Amino acid sequence: MRPASPNVAQMYDGAVARGRLESAARDARLARLQEAPTPDVQLVLEMGGRGVDGHEGAARVRVTESDGVRPVAQGGLMWLRLHAPAHVAPLAELALPEGVDSAQAATLVKALSGAGKIVLCSAPMPGMLGRNMDWAVWTGALALVAAGHSPYAVDAGAEALGYAMGPFRQMDAEGLKVVVARLDHLATARGQPLHPSGSLLRRLIAQGQTGLRAGQGVYTYGGATPQRRIALEEGAVDPALCAQALRAAVINESARLLATGIAARACDIEVLLLKGYGINPAQGGLLFGADQVGLLRVEREMEKFQTLAPHIWTPHAHL
Repeated sequence: MRPASPNVAQMYDGAVARGRLESAARDARLARLQEAPTPDVQLVLEMGGRGVDGHEGAARVRVTESDGVRPVAQGGLMWLRLHAPAHVAPLAELALPEGVDSAQAATLVKALSGAGKIVLCSAPMPGMLGRNMDWAVWTGALALVAAGHSPYAVDAGAEALGYAMGPFRQMDAEGLKVVVARLDHLATARGQPLHPSGSLLRRLIAQGQTGLRAGQGVYTYGGATPQRRIALEEGAVDPALCAQALRAAVINESARLLATGIAARACDIEVLLLKGYGINPAQGGLLFGADQVGLLRVEREMEKFQTLAPHIWTPHAHL
């Protein structure tokens, strides 16, 4: 019998130190994480893009950041994205190819639900639900900055919509090099323009200011809270206008996700926004809000921003 990974033990030790878990509960959980010599395997989780030999008949699940998801089924392979931090974040996205064994999919959903996850299913396309929404919102945010808006006004606008963090704080946390690579990858998959060469992100990367881990990106880090950078504060300061633009980007991307079948239901997108991005449920959700004010009004709002980035704000036919 092999013991649990030291990384897993360290996570549980940290939970005990923070008072979130009793030491006896930690010990009981670690005792369950013993690997038997010849286990009866129902699910095989493939990490880091690597396959696993053997275990014929078991469901194969590739844990991914969703960029590399492909629409071609590979022997019933399912794709799973666990929102970070995976051991506490409630959301999981599952991409199911055509012809996947429904019993195996149900087994996986049951296992994830038993671990406290809310499971959203999508078509097996690059980006799945969450990363495609990131692409639309981040691209829209960058277009606003390119048009002369302060990145901090954009973040304030997102927070006014109910986001826990604005798009530029999200990008800093992700790492600006990772963000640019993801934006380009998904733009290619969607047949859209690549991230422009002279953008704010590319300029910051060239200066070695790559985000949270580097101590500086769009914000400066080191204290209790991120600090704005004086050099980036120039620009229009109209959070309400930025909020309007970002909401329009979210609604338009939602229409695309539904029209292409990547999302099965509008309520799945709403759950993504509530549980994945911290949208305040007291506000009813962004899609619910769009229905309340009327999609014709939302479409008119999109048209105001259409020239900034037509691929983000040209109203989708599904609306």
